[in-house]
Amino acid sequence: MGVSFGIRPQADPRTRGMGLRATLLLALSLVLAACASGPRLVDHGFGFDAVADSPGVQVLDYRYGQSHAPGARMPQWVRDDAGVAGGTHTRGPMPVGESLYVRWRIRATGEVLEDTVDLRGRLPGDMAGREIYFVVDQRQLRVYLVGTRARGAGDAGIGPAKFRLREIERIYPP
Repeated sequence: MGVSFGIRPQADPRTRGMGLRATLLLALSLVLAACASGPRLVDHGFGFDAVADSPGVQVLDYRYGQSHAPGARMPQWVRDDAGVAGGTHTRGPMPVGESLYVRWRIRATGEVLEDTVDLRGRLPGDMAGREIYFVVDQRQLRVYLVGTRARGAGDAGIGPAKFRLREIERIYPP
């Protein structure tokens, strides 16, 4: 049985604060790991222009994937104040969306429609520099993938006129 004489061992000055440093290093590692485990960010774009491309409809809501990038979803203040969105365009590092949701009203009839497009399997593995663009054609949502290269001279033009000089592919409906 050990006997204590009230003498405390002196802490080694070289190890003073090591526990605090180790705790801070562990906390920093966990924070960095949490940031790195989020969705991969890819520099690409998303947009629509209902005023130019869909004059007979009003876009009531839209959401590109789970991105919170400005323009990737209809802002609450637009929904509250105006109730409709005329268009948006956002480009930059953001997660590639797995879905696109759009709700719209046909002006002539007042009919409200909505569609959710599953983008998985419709997009290329490398979305860098590309753009997802949608057009509402009365009762039909059309989704386009705008490429990074110029359209070939003999290629037939599809999609919005603003992309007539770029390669473009309709990915929905098939």
